Amino acid sequence: MGQHRADARIFSFGVGAGASEHLVRGLARAGGGAAEFIYPGERIEPKVVRQFGRLLSPALTDVRVDWDGLAVTQSPTSVPPVFAGGRLVVYGVFKNPAEQAPGSPVRLMANGPSGPVAFEVPIDRARARPGRTVATL
Repeated sequence: MGQHRADARIFSFGVGAGASEHLVRGLARAGGGAAEFIYPGERIEPKVVRQFGRLLSPALTDVRVDWDGLAVTQSPTSVPPVFAGGRLVVYGVFKNPAEQAPGSPVRLMANGPSGPVAFEVPIDRARARPGRTVATL
């Protein structure tokens, strides 16, 4: 499936209470698309319309983060595509927060519908604390 990611995307639906979330999300992730779940009693139309919006919207693909030379463990390691109106959450855990000096912002780079794009994202490195875990969202 991965060899066709440049030509096609998979947008998957999980219908009913017994749909495998792992399978439905995995298909969408492997196909560079997105997943939606429709549970008993929910209306299907808003979720189908949302998927069509994603399908027809340009996406940022080959998304990557330049951590400006910092020793960081990134999650997710492979950043998924970002669709119009969507959001992106990437965590960076500093390996040695006390040794990280302030510097230039982190850069988010991707391929957009009109070519390469880049965004600078300010990071408050002074707030990094040793021994702290990532908060639950």
